[in-house]
Amino acid sequence: MKRFSITLFALATMLFTSCNDDYLENDNPNLSEQTKTIDKLNLSQTEKLRLDFGRAFALAIKENPELRKFIKEEAQKKFNKDYDVMYHLVKNKPLSGQYYRSSNNSTLSYSTLRGLLLNYFENDSDLIQIENELPLLTVFVPELPESSFSAETWDVNDPEQIPVVAIRLDNSNEVPMIDMVNNHEYVLEMDLIPGYPVVVIKNNERLVVNNENHNFIKSSTVLNSGDGLSYRFIDDNFNSNITSLSPAIIDNDGGIYGGNFGGNNTPCSVPFAHIPGRQNTVSPFLQNAYNIFDGVVTSAWQRDNIYYQLTPSVTTNTYVGGKFVEAISYFRLQGNPADVFNFMSNQFNGSNPDPQLINQDWESNKRVPWTDGRFEIGISVTDNAKNRPNVNATLAFDAKASDLFTYTHTSITRWRGVWPVRWRRTYYKPVINGFKGMDFTSIALDATKLHIHSWDLTEYSNIWNFEIKELDFTTEFTTQTSNVKKYNTNVNIDTSIPLGEKVKVGLKFGASTEETNSSTRTLKWVEGSDFLGMFDVPFGDRIVIKNPCNNQLYPRLYTSSRCAIEIRPIQVEF
Repeated sequence: MKRFSITLFALATMLFTSCNDDYLENDNPNLSEQTKTIDKLNLSQTEKLRLDFGRAFALAIKENPELRKFIKEEAQKKFNKDYDVMYHLVKNKPLSGQYYRSSNNSTLSYSTLRGLLLNYFENDSDLIQIENELPLLTVFVPELPESSFSAETWDVNDPEQIPVVAIRLDNSNEVPMIDMVNNHEYVLEMDLIPGYPVVVIKNNERLVVNNENHNFIKSSTVLNSGDGLSYRFIDDNFNSNITSLSPAIIDNDGGIYGGNFGGNNTPCSVPFAHIPGRQNTVSPFLQNAYNIFDGVVTSAWQRDNIYYQLTPSVTTNTYVGGKFVEAISYFRLQGNPADVFNFMSNQFNGSNPDPQLINQDWESNKRVPWTDGRFEIGISVTDNAKNRPNVNATLAFDAKASDLFTYTHTSITRWRGVWPVRWRRTYYKPVINGFKGMDFTSIALDATKLHIHSWDLTEYSNIWNFEIKELDFTTEFTTQTSNVKKYNTNVNIDTSIPLGEKVKVGLKFGASTEETNSSTRTLKWVEGSDFLGMFDVPFGDRIVIKNPCNNQLYPRLYTSSRCAIEIRPIQVEF
């Protein structure tokens, strides 16, 4: 028997007051202050479908403890290293019970998530439309501040922990909230984080609908939904079946600086950007690549020694193959911490923008990313590979806010509801005060690794470009670009050597020059709104630089206004 109870609630003027540190500035619930209602939001078609699903889901999760248990257990599996439950991957899974009771006391006998939810839609076609148009539909269980709620602490049998359902929008950080327990809907302001049970309906940002023409170089697993849909992680760093995220956070010094290493009596200013402590991550082979040319060859190419075993006296040698690969070994945000946090937390769909919001990107500095969980950082590497039609390859990693920022919380209490039925809700505002850096040099099996590939000059150009974004959407786009490529002409295949070894003749460019040509090639990238930095890295750049203040070698740091990264070879064969 179909239910016809999913309708818009009557919405009236909502009253609230607020304060810091859980103290109401004015504890009079009769004070009237207008807040935005869901019907005033300019929602896209997909956002309306997400809202429809959220309303049905909110009633279902209110009435069915077994559904709450199912969502909790699936979220705790962290299949993509966050507390995400991807609807299409679990909709046909059996729930732990078989019988469920609806609000009209009719007994239902559906044993899957989808079978249960069908009873909360007026027509089967309503859910089918949602399934067809929202292939990345996801239920997310957030970790909320001060241990107020999480998938780990959720008591699914406690009626006080029946969650409000939030809807993550594509073009706004305002959050529609559906509170079925109190028969109440409202729009949560973009600067507040709830301090009570909430689950979020959103699109998954760590997977894409699978197609054969993808450009994710570190994506090996395809997930099948069982009904024709399949998905691919945008990077294996998000696949919990391959590795679990454990980035080492090695510094919290608050910035990227030169330093005084000579003592108070002998001041010394480091003449290049560096991270204190990173000298301890320089491998012996990098030290050797510096020392072997130091004082002998001016502006030597350290990668000549690493990839071709060249020295001042051995200027023709073979390519070492896959013993070393280029990698992102360190990532850190920089700039004004609060501004960067707000910039990355902004929810803006570059592929399908809301025209009313296009020119309002900096309208407010009040943004918090609690509906999304961890940040997803995407890296596009334009290496101009000869053996593929695309000029670039992509990889990605995730990071909690606490991996990238230092912060505290202030608490806020707001009234919700309509007089005379009013109740208080506690919220939190983050106070961002600094940055943390993430190290990716660990060789541990479960460590996040941002390995690209070896820098083979017969296959890749002399200069690579790196573009870094915080990803808001995993919509892949393809475009054509006129691209200038430079390749070394003093690297070739020596057919006199068994298997045709690749040989480099001469240090740097040797007696030859670069070969430069241009053509139209394909650029594939993942749509994302938050641009963090772009870096050009030539093969000949120094990998490590000696600090004259302490004679220690530091990895070269590439910096932009919003982030800094290390790019260097990592040894993967020993």
